[in-house]
Formats: sequence, structure tokens, C-alpha cells
Amino acid sequence: MKAKSALQAIIIMAVVFLCASGAYAFGEWELMQSGTKQELNSVSGLSDGTVYAVGKKGTIIKYDGSVWSPEESGTTRKLNNVWAAGATTLYAVGDYRSILMRNGGSWDTIHSVAKKTPLYGIGGPDADNGKIIAVGKSNTFRQSKGVRYYHNILDGSETSFRSQPQYEYSNDLYGAFYSAADQNVLIVGSKGIIGWYAGYDSSGHNVMETWDSPVSKTLRAIWAVDSQNFFAVGDRGIIVRKLNDGSINTMTSNTRANLRAVWGTDMNNVYAVGAKGTLMHFDGIVWSKIPVPTKAHLNGIWGVSEGEIYAVGSKGTIIKYVGNQKCFCPDGTISVQNFKEDEPGFEKCQCAYYSVWCDPATDICWQDPQKDYLTPDYPGIVSYDAERYCEELVALGYDDWSLPDIDQLRSLIRGNPDTEYPSGSCPMWTGSSLEDGQDRSCGGLPDGEGPGIEGCYWPDVLNGSCHRPDPATHGIHPLEYWAVGAASNTADWIASALFDIGAVTYNHINSLGEVRCIRKEPTVPILCDETPSIEACMPSTTRECSATNGKTGAQVCSASGDCWSPCESTSFDPTPPSADVCNQCEQMILTINVPEELPAPPTQIMAFWYKSEGWTGLPMGPPTGGTDDNVILNPDIALGKPYIMTLPSCTYYRENCLSGDYQLFVGLYLSDDFPPLLKDGDYNWGVDLFEEGRFTLGGDSQQIRYFELTLEKCVGGSCDY
Repeated sequence: MKAKSALQAIIIMAVVFLCASGAYAFGEWELMQSGTKQELNSVSGLSDGTVYAVGKKGTIIKYDGSVWSPEESGTTRKLNNVWAAGATTLYAVGDYRSILMRNGGSWDTIHSVAKKTPLYGIGGPDADNGKIIAVGKSNTFRQSKGVRYYHNILDGSETSFRSQPQYEYSNDLYGAFYSAADQNVLIVGSKGIIGWYAGYDSSGHNVMETWDSPVSKTLRAIWAVDSQNFFAVGDRGIIVRKLNDGSINTMTSNTRANLRAVWGTDMNNVYAVGAKGTLMHFDGIVWSKIPVPTKAHLNGIWGVSEGEIYAVGSKGTIIKYVGNQKCFCPDGTISVQNFKEDEPGFEKCQCAYYSVWCDPATDICWQDPQKDYLTPDYPGIVSYDAERYCEELVALGYDDWSLPDIDQLRSLIRGNPDTEYPSGSCPMWTGSSLEDGQDRSCGGLPDGEGPGIEGCYWPDVLNGSCHRPDPATHGIHPLEYWAVGAASNTADWIASALFDIGAVTYNHINSLGEVRCIRKEPTVPILCDETPSIEACMPSTTRECSATNGKTGAQVCSASGDCWSPCESTSFDPTPPSADVCNQCEQMILTINVPEELPAPPTQIMAFWYKSEGWTGLPMGPPTGGTDDNVILNPDIALGKPYIMTLPSCTYYRENCLSGDYQLFVGLYLSDDFPPLLKDGDYNWGVDLFEEGRFTLGGDSQQIRYFELTLEKCVGGSCDY
């Protein structure tokens, strides 16, 4: 008996789950709690995503993304239409020619001619006058001369609307749409009228121009891309369309219901709503009826985007299209996830998620892809932040990630025998000296000829990039991948690898680099939290959570909808950069000349400081002083046209001034190869000029020095080092 009760409980829970989430299981629209039973006639919203609906007895309600709540309108008259006129401005119109405006605060009544006849639509401004246009029921006025004038259009501004008569069209006007693309107000109404507001005639009367309409029944609403591309809908399922400069044609609507409103994102994605829960959708080919969870009359429709649409109607009915919804990412950001078209639930949240690849040769498991792989213009992080990032990472159900050392990082190299692990001839291993990392055998092979993605020198099963540019080098070369551990003879140079060429090297502690964390244990992603879920969840939906690193993370509902994943957290706050002291250091104003007409335009010129101790030519390692501002791409230099550059006597990463003896180096390159090794045909100053190029920098006060030099051409291997 207990087993049967348990089974019944499971079935009941499943039924409750499906009913509560029926929009997801059986359709794409869900009922919302509006908080009112009054008939709602129109819906519109602001650019910040706030949505407004208006209706009977002066009802105005607002949706803030979580709940609908009432707003005081100041009237009990029926409101027929609401229109968002700007980033913070809305207008509403209704019976007795009521016009209300909300501009970031409360709703205010705007003066208009008080008549019993209602207004049905509003839009604007028109192309000629910048006016707001309201349209409504025709009110006939016969002048003494027997001429009839029709007061079915009002124009006005924030303070007042006036009724200007026109004598040509007696139609009741039900729909107005402002075409922002060409600043026209399009109008539809009784007897199939379709027109646009064209300002005034010479007598000051309103002018409404019309198109030839293919229908004679009442049209209730219009929506447009511009004045030449629009849809209009009306009684008995009428739908008409105008494309470009063609005529207006009747469409097969596949419904006989009275249609009250129309809205779309483009001419191939349009919705129309009407009586008895009718919702029609046009996909560019055919109009189809969409099932919705209501039989209420639907009077208005409007959307934030193609994935967030609202329709309103009788008895306070509001339905919402849930084509996508916001979701939470492990990095602490909010994203969106799309509704699945072929089954219940949602697609995966559009976030950066990580997988893992375990190397069978070493049993090391690698984060895949690297940190922030979806981030455009990724800036990289410094070495000590790379260590901290891995220590704080909580991914795939594990929080014991770490940054690899250089031996482990070399074990990932494929395609370069000199740097592969463990037999490569490059002498740079954990605990090696800075000079070991400058050995030519560590230098790498041609860019992009490895076996991996992008030609990276790593396994072909690994994802990610080895070519994200280093912003500190103006993108001349990509970011290195960090290892943990400094050179044995200096704490400022940290081990790293360049997978674009399969090289290993030392990089300055304050340089920027990539991160790919590791686990030293077998790693199978954990799909469910250790704590079983006691309530069902919608597959792939997300929720915020507190991760073991103390940060806010995110969980994902399992594909079966019966558990949540472990809380993952991948957010990271980089260490603030050190203060830039270069402007406080000694400055060298260099005037750089070339000795001859250049055979080709140069690709880059650079000037740097190097320590003078042990100087035997330009070392393989990075410079001691000068900044990324001292690398100039495509410099404007020629014979008789020197290049002038300011070289500060500060460290490359701008945190300290230089003091002591330093060697000046200037290079002019005709190619953009990396590393920038001087070759025959390039030009330099300083490689073979130890005594002449040595300067003593630093002192009690900042100095500005001026120095002019002429580059020498590299010939016959004279610049090899």
C-alpha cells in the first residue's frame, strides 16, 4: 500500500509540474497574474523592458519583470490604447477623448476637446510638424454653409491636443502606428480605410492621404516596418499587407475571428490577436493559429523582442510568449536561454561553460577551453592572478583546480620535439634559470603548424585558442599561457608557453597571459548536487547559488528535470594594476634617422632599455625598460624624415623607475615576424655599440635628455646574436 501511495505521489507531482509549466510543455505562451479583472485593451513598453497595459475604468498596470502592479491613472474612463513615445514617455487615449501622458513619473491628463466620442489610437510625430497624432470615432460637424467636417483626428504635444476638422473622410479611425523609419503616422479604420497623416492643407485643415484599399470591412490595427511595408488587421479575420512600393493585398489569414491588434519584429515574423483567444502567426509564408492557454478576447499585443511578447484582453487576461528567458551564468552574469522548438524546456543558458580533457599519457586533466574563451578582446591576466584564478575556480563539481607548472605545461605540447615532454632538448624545466629559457631550442616552430585547432601545438582534441592577441604588444604576438614558478635566479620572470609556435619561455610577472587550469585526479563532470532535489525543475533552467569559493555562482537543472547541478563559479576579480610611475622617471627624447632610402615601408620600430651587465648583443628575453608605447607599427620614417620617440626610463610594466647602467637598443624591422629578431635588411642601433649605447639612468630629480642617432643596416649576419 505504501508503494502504491509513493507511486501516486510521483504521478501527482509530475502532473502538477506539467500543469504549472504548461506553457513550456504544451506551448510557448503562459498565463500571467495581472492583478485585475478589468478588460485590457492595449499593451506597450519602454526600452528598459518595463511593460504597461491599459483598459476599462481607467485601468493602468505595469510589469517590472517580476510582477504586474496597478498605477493611478486619474480617470475612470475606458482607455483604449497605450503607446511608448520615447525612452521614458508613454501616452494613453480613451473615451471622451481622454489623453494621458507619463514621463518618468505619474500619469497626467492632457487637455483635449472634451467630447463623448472616444479616441482609439495614438502615434507620432508626423513628418511635417513633429506633432503627436490621436485618432478616434468620427464626430460630424455641419457648418452653416452645409459643409460637413469630421473631427476624427487630433494633433498636439505634451500640453495640449486640438481637433482640426477635415471634410473628406467620415471613417471611424481605430488604429494608428508611428513609423519611426520615415516619421509617418499610418492610420486604419472603418470601411477598410488605410492612410497616413499628412499635416494640414492651406486652410489649416487636417490632411489624410489614403491608399487604395482592397477591403471594405473595418480594419482595427496596423503595424509597420516603414510606410511602404506594413500589415493591417480587422473584422472577420481580415489581414492585408503592403510590400515595398507595391499595392496593398489581402492575405489568407486562416481565421474568421475578429482581429484587434497586430505586432511583429520584421515582415516575416508577425503576430495578430483577436476574439476568443485567437493568436495568429505569420512566418513569412503562411498565417497559422498558435495555441494559447486562454479563450479570452485578446485586444492588444506588443513585444520587447522576438523572445518576449505580451498579449492582453478581457477579464484582465495577459499571456506572455516565453521564447527565451533570462538565466544565470557561473561567472555571475545574467544571460538568456531560448525555448526549445521540438520538446519541453529550454536550450542551454548562453554562458561560458567548461569541460575537461584528461591526458592518458600523464593523467593530468585540463580545463577546456581556457579562461573566458567567449570574451571578445580578451585582455589576459598577470601571472599571480593566473594562480589565484585556478585556486578560486569551481567547475564541473570540483574546487581543487590549480595552475600547471612548466613541466606539466610542456606535457601538453604536441608537434615540437624540442619542447615536448619529457624528452625535448629545451633545458627549461621547473627550477631552471632565466638563461635556460633563452636557449634557442626553446624557441618554437612556424606559427600555426601544430596538430591542434588553429594549428596550435597541442592535442587535436583540445578546444580553445592559441592566437588571442597580447594587447601590450599591439597584437604582434599572442598571449602566452602561464605556468606556476619563477626562474631560479630571478623572481620577476615566470614560466610560460606559446602554443602558437610550441615554444616555452619566461615572461615578466606583470605581463599578460592565458590560463588553462588542471586537476591531478581523474575528473568526470558531476551532473547532480550531492543533495537530492525534493522538487522538480524545468530542464536547463538556472538559479543563483553560493559556491565553495565564497562567490555567487549558478546551478543548472538536469536534462531529466529531477536535480540541480553542483554550484559552479568562474567569476574572477583581477588585481588592480600598479600605479604608473613612468611620467615621474627620466625621459629620453630620441630622434631616429635612417641611413638610406628604405627598400620597403617598415612594419615596426622599437626602442628599449636593457641591463648593461653582461651585454653581448640583444638578449632573447624581454626588455628591462621602455613600455608598449615604444613599439610603433608602420612608423612614418624615411631618409630625411626622422622619427621622434620619447623613451621613459621605467620598467616595461610601468611600476618602477630605472636606476643604474643600461644599454639603449633601437630596431627598425621590415617584417612583422615574431619574435622580432633582426635579420639582414633590417636596421638597428645599439647591438654592437656597448660603450656608445650605455647610459646611466636615475637620479634625485627627473631629467629630460635628447639624443639623436642614425640606424645601421644589418648585412652579412652583422645583427645575428
